[in-house]
Amino acid sequence: MNYYLDTETTGLEVTDEVIEIALVDDDGNTVINTLCRPLQNTEWPGAQRIHGIAPADVLRDDLPTLADLAPQLSSILAGHTLIIYNVAFDRYYLSEAGVDLSKTEVHCCQDKYAVHYDDYSEYWGNYKFKKLTVAADEAEFRFEGSNPHRALWDALACRAVWQYLTVPGRMEEVKLLRDKRWQDEADQRQVRWFIEELEQKETARLNVVNKAWEERNYPFLGIRREQYYGHQAKESAAVFCRVATGYPLEEWNTWYKWCRLPKVRSGQFPETWKTRTDRTWYMLRSWQPIYLEPAQQTDYPKPVAMYVNSRGSLEPLYDPNQLTEGVDWVPIADGWPEGFVSITKLQREYKVRKKDLPNYRPAFLKRSKYDDYLLYPVPAGAPAPSAPVRLKVEQAIKEEANQEEDGLPF
Repeated sequence: MNYYLDTETTGLEVTDEVIEIALVDDDGNTVINTLCRPLQNTEWPGAQRIHGIAPADVLRDDLPTLADLAPQLSSILAGHTLIIYNVAFDRYYLSEAGVDLSKTEVHCCQDKYAVHYDDYSEYWGNYKFKKLTVAADEAEFRFEGSNPHRALWDALACRAVWQYLTVPGRMEEVKLLRDKRWQDEADQRQVRWFIEELEQKETARLNVVNKAWEERNYPFLGIRREQYYGHQAKESAAVFCRVATGYPLEEWNTWYKWCRLPKVRSGQFPETWKTRTDRTWYMLRSWQPIYLEPAQQTDYPKPVAMYVNSRGSLEPLYDPNQLTEGVDWVPIADGWPEGFVSITKLQREYKVRKKDLPNYRPAFLKRSKYDDYLLYPVPAGAPAPSAPVRLKVEQAIKEEANQEEDGLPF
């Protein structure tokens, strides 16, 4: 029977020791798979980065040493064939531990695969060795129970490569498996491209719908300042996200979970940090977040943006897919911006009829000591209203007396 063996060591020098060993038979059954306690080495940072076995994993009294396993290994392998990938390396440590291989036929899988790979070096005069992972990939070896550079994975991979090279008809079977995997991957790419194409078409359709919705409900959208709103709701959402979170829209939607934002206390509003606590924006109409519970996050393909409330905890802010119809806001004015008037002046001085008011969107929220009110842009092309001239009381009496002296009514 054929057996396949692999070891993991503390390094590549003769003073290093075996800290893991695995032995499998020709049917893939695990005969031995155990960590081994080293006797001399106490740390191996270089090797640990490769196989991931730490000193704390093996420096335990309940683990056997390789010498403790030597009699068992010698008995199992006697009269059978042992295949190892890079036999010269593992055989040295086995012989040092007292494993008797005199009655065992030993083969090197690495040498046989190098001839099969046919990468000949004229300088060295022999075939170049290849890594076990390269050989295992060609043999279509897949094993989920362990990772490369662990003894069990490497032993099973050695078995797969050896049978790929020696068992009649195995190469043809592997080729069929490889072709099927490639075809499955190609089919998955086609499905993914088809779905992406559908998403792009749906996005384009929604853009048309949203634009029509915007033009139908707010036909005078262009009279607002483009720097605050733009012609598309996404541009307004980008400004909204920058004001509400302090981050660009794309960055916030991607990294909001990792943004460690400062807690804003009463009276402490940094210039570079804008949240709802410093009241720099105002929601024009009621809005309900799409995302309500953490368990519902899987229902949406994109993350829901969050913001830090006055208590310093994250709360839902908006769903990027719902911005066009879910966010309707204006910034809070600092002072009284030029070219903007209240709704009262819009009606009285610019003669805007009440039924036409829904066509005018507010641009700012003005806060005062007594009340808050919205500011609207002056209609384009509207003449400046003429304010009545008010005379002082003394000046009005004097002008009336002058008219009586002249005897003229004017």
